[in-house]
Amino acid sequence: IRKTMRRVAASSVRGFNRRRVTASYRCYASFKTPQDLRYTKTHEWVRLDNSSSIATQGISDYAQQELKAVVYVDLPSVGQSVKKGETIASLDSQKATAECYAGVTGEVVEVNEKLNDQPNLVNNDPYGQGWIAKVRVAESGDVQSLLDAPAYEQMLKDHEHH
Repeated sequence: IRKTMRRVAASSVRGFNRRRVTASYRCYASFKTPQDLRYTKTHEWVRLDNSSSIATQGISDYAQQELKAVVYVDLPSVGQSVKKGETIASLDSQKATAECYAGVTGEVVEVNEKLNDQPNLVNNDPYGQGWIAKVRVAESGDVQSLLDAPAYEQMLKDHEHH
């Protein structure tokens, strides 16, 4: 997620993990991190389907809480080629605009059209109805290189202490 603060002069940060968390934010333990998912260091999640060829992607609970109320999601196009680490979608909230990065390289095969009318699904159900896109995985090693849930939780914990 890349965050551009509207109220802070030209502040652009790659990922929420580089933003200093102040005492007003909740500790890492208050964020949901389903154990069956993989995570990026920029707070996106990836879930492989049973065939391991389609990866569903969204933003983490931590990311959606940082953004606050999402009011618009600019979805990728079906058929679009995406590369791991490159922008796949953009999310607007009253607080910021955030870029969502692809967790895997491949082709977008489906997007969550519900987000056009209900962008708040990203906040209300980030790991369920708030998913952003499904990508046909081109490079099988992409998913294995992502953080598992315990590693992601440790990253949040380490970030909290900086």
